[in-house]
Amino acid sequence: MSARGSVGPLFWRVPKGDGTALLEVEPALFGRTVKVSEDRREIARFAKPTGQQPWVEHALPGNERSVVLVLVWDSSVISSHLFVDGRNLRGGDTIETWRSRAPKPIDRFEQNVLRSSALNEDNDAWRFFALGLVVGGVAGWAAGSILIMVIVSAGAALLVTGWTSLVRRFAVWLGTKPTWNDGLRAEAVFLFMISPMVLLVAIGIIATSH
Repeated sequence: MSARGSVGPLFWRVPKGDGTALLEVEPALFGRTVKVSEDRREIARFAKPTGQQPWVEHALPGNERSVVLVLVWDSSVISSHLFVDGRNLRGGDTIETWRSRAPKPIDRFEQNVLRSSALNEDNDAWRFFALGLVVGGVAGWAAGSILIMVIVSAGAALLVTGWTSLVRRFAVWLGTKPTWNDGLRAEAVFLFMISPMVLLVAIGIIATSH
């Protein structure tokens, strides 16, 4: 069972006495907790797994048999696994087998920067290209020439897309420096990203002051 973007709930049927009980795993939409309910009654509340601690095991109370709930983080997606007497309710594999498949911990820089949607090349390249078209189109329209508008639009789109690619490469390079401070690396990526705008503003101020 999984929940995209840490949004639940997730459901399991857990053996209880002579029958079963409905186990509901509900990651908070906002916040850092996961609520666990049995037959609509809250029985536990746990911290969400994170990139730094992506595999978290919790023994659930009030069961005659060993019931272990595992919460897993994988690229901002929280999934759950339920093990009864050491075996997964889905597939029957042992908890030891699943532990060997557990995602590896990552640092906060990789979690918050490298895996962020802003640096997701597959999903967002077209958005940056479109942004360049819009910016260039406005500039060309202001110049009052269709030819200039087309040229500037195409140039701006390629420039923005190319600069975004450079920012990604810079971020990936910083990702190879795990001993460096996470916050400083994130700030370096942000400053590198906005540096062309800062430069243009500085040139504009200098130009208008003379």
